[in-house]
Amino acid sequence: MQVNFTGIKNVGYEKRRYAQYVEPDENNPEEFFEVEDEHFLNLELSDDDKGNDLTEFKNKIKTTNLNDYYHPIDPAMLNIAISKDIVTDYLGKTVDYQVYINDADKELEVSDQNLQFFSYLAKLINKVTNNQDNKFKVDRDYMSSKDAAVSVILGEDLEETYSDNYPEAIAEIYSPKRVKSGASEMNNLINEIMINYFNS
Repeated sequence: MQVNFTGIKNVGYEKRRYAQYVEPDENNPEEFFEVEDEHFLNLELSDDDKGNDLTEFKNKIKTTNLNDYYHPIDPAMLNIAISKDIVTDYLGKTVDYQVYINDADKELEVSDQNLQFFSYLAKLINKVTNNQDNKFKVDRDYMSSKDAAVSVILGEDLEETYSDNYPEAIAEIYSPKRVKSGASEMNNLINEIMINYFNS
């Protein structure tokens, strides 16, 4: 499967971490600690003379049960959200993964039906991870538009989140260093998900 980077631009990455510690009490005798990391990668795809990245995505998503879910901001975009939730209690650690595409209201489950699309995601994310910094393209008009603020974490306006620090924050979110580092983490998670699936 060929993934061409000239058909990929305006790539942004953001991460959220949530943690909680629950002490035992008379109502809940069990103590546990929970950490959840959420990763968000947003890309704009297109077809050009070197490849058909947008068409390939549209064809691949048709193999899943999420074929009706297109990016709510721009149908040429692909938003990938992966979370890893670790709960530690007296029994040990429990790990749960979730993958969402384009803010669909249901999870992209690991199943025989969806393996082809998971393989596509893995190769796409790996391509981002290994891309040269000078090959990343971010349109100036896009960065100055509202789309840049609302496309990475769907349902969240990063301009409101970062307020006065927004110009610095959004530049970092779309920087090659940040994007490649985040994509590498997501690539590792995809590998963990697939290993767990084949070993289950």
